[in-house]
Amino acid sequence: MTINDPLNDATLNGWLLTPASNLVSFIAEEMKIAALVEQSIMTMVGLPNILAAAAHQIPQDNAKARANMRKLIDHSHVNSGFAEQEQKTDFQRIRSHQAVAVWAAVETSIEHLLVNLIRRLPDAEALILAHTPNVKLKPDRMRASVQGAKSAIQRWEPLLPATETMERQVAMLGALQLSVSLAEGNSRTLSEMAGLRDVILHNAGIFDERFRERCPWRTEVVGAHVTFDRSSMLRYYEAAHDFALALMRAVIESPYMRSAG
Repeated sequence: MTINDPLNDATLNGWLLTPASNLVSFIAEEMKIAALVEQSIMTMVGLPNILAAAAHQIPQDNAKARANMRKLIDHSHVNSGFAEQEQKTDFQRIRSHQAVAVWAAVETSIEHLLVNLIRRLPDAEALILAHTPNVKLKPDRMRASVQGAKSAIQRWEPLLPATETMERQVAMLGALQLSVSLAEGNSRTLSEMAGLRDVILHNAGIFDERFRERCPWRTEVVGAHVTFDRSSMLRYYEAAHDFALALMRAVIESPYMRSAG
């Protein structure tokens, strides 16, 4: 298939690979950041006591060192209140931020890739129409700008028959010949992340009826607060990591990869 590539990317396959490769590294970095933040908070909780014990080891005649240690202890007391609160809630604020960030990275990578494909493939409209015949598109507009391509995606997604968010995302990629295969259960887990993201950002972290409709397998009642334990966060990270690798494989195996020769 001949690819219309009007933007003349400096890297041969950069337009196709970059969203997927960025996602892999982002998820790995977010996992490290979350672990480091939790460890730092746990250290902050015990720091005043550690510093107080250390202060007793400073000789009485070293007034400057004792004064500096006093300042450190005072500062650590200020921080330890916040740290204790975070630890008591089992790091809910941190985990909420991480869940939102990881889903945003997944969603953004998919959108960027779809936009790139729609703008560059001369038969993008035909591929979309073959998958969803009743979608209304304006080919010239959707290839002329990023906004045009985003508009095409927004018109397309709601018409797909799948009820789960991730199923629709994977279906759109598949229609444009990127076949993403996820481990069992991970599509639903990522759809759940999408629903939780909306609850956290748009409903103050309180489950609503819309979430129950989107994720009927969840058992929380409407009005309950979102909470994350360590095992659920690991499940979300694993599902996102699985998708990141599956997306890379789909890109590499797609008919759009080109060689220098």
